[in-house]
Amino acid sequence: MMDKVYRLYSSKRDEFATEADALCTDIINTLGVKGLHKVKIYNRYDVQGIDAKVIDKIKGIIFSEPMVDDLFEQLPKEGDRILAVEYLPGQFDQRADSCEQCIQIYTTGLRPKVKSAKVYVFYGDISDLEYDKICDYLINPVEAKKASMDMP
Repeated sequence: MMDKVYRLYSSKRDEFATEADALCTDIINTLGVKGLHKVKIYNRYDVQGIDAKVIDKIKGIIFSEPMVDDLFEQLPKEGDRILAVEYLPGQFDQRADSCEQCIQIYTTGLRPKVKSAKVYVFYGDISDLEYDKICDYLINPVEAKKASMDMP
């Protein structure tokens, strides 16, 4: 079925999660969120315009780096707070465009639609006010917005 949307999540394994570790430290030090003890970052991909056979063949090579990433079809049920951020319509999404190009090369012509988002999972005791501060810190309203966790 070509109109189905496939959703994938990739995340660095803990030993390679330097971006998430740095962000956690930054939020604690810059925003004063002392109850935060871990951040996990997932790259989310919504792919439309290819069939299940193709997605099964490419998901481990285009949407993740198998040596350092874990790949999921569902976001693991973990963490205390979740924030998903995506580009605004009209903003260039380099990650999505690169995936589309790679799929087009792999399939020798078929170019699906890919939409990406960054999903942050926060662990720790975070108040509503602190969560709002984190959201404001991570979302540049000129180029991005809070993304829905619902399937398109």
